[in-house]
Amino acid sequence: MNGNGKARSALAMALLAMSGAASAVPILVAPLNFSLNQSALLWTADRDPDGPFSVYLGTSLASQTLIASQLTTLSYSLSPLAPANYFWQVVNRFDERSSIGSFSVQALPPTPAPAPNPTLLMAVGLVGLTASRWLWRRGPSGHGRPTPP
Repeated sequence: MNGNGKARSALAMALLAMSGAASAVPILVAPLNFSLNQSALLWTADRDPDGPFSVYLGTSLASQTLIASQLTTLSYSLSPLAPANYFWQVVNRFDERSSIGSFSVQALPPTPAPAPNPTLLMAVGLVGLTASRWLWRRGPSGHGRPTPP
């Protein structure tokens, strides 16, 4: 709903944007609803593209809080977010609100440990084997000679 209590559907705003008529409210561009693991929020604003804009974000419709204000661009880069469903909205300087968008952040799978380098392990094993293969032992005369272990 906008400040006058009139409901605006996302479809109506999209049709308005495609018709070429200037829209008063910001129109959300990305992420598309139900998108995964987003790093930026994007919108358009035909009537006032220079802003300033405020961005609200929350894990429920009721919990949206201001995360950025006085933005003069049509985008906002997100900090890494915890896994959850998120709802977002943009407000222009006339206090006209966009529709509410949503996206989800999913936990990334753990990064597998790198596989050991078999060449390096073989080289280390050969060096260790070669170094320990022969031992110097003193014989009865005091002279050393190599003897197998």
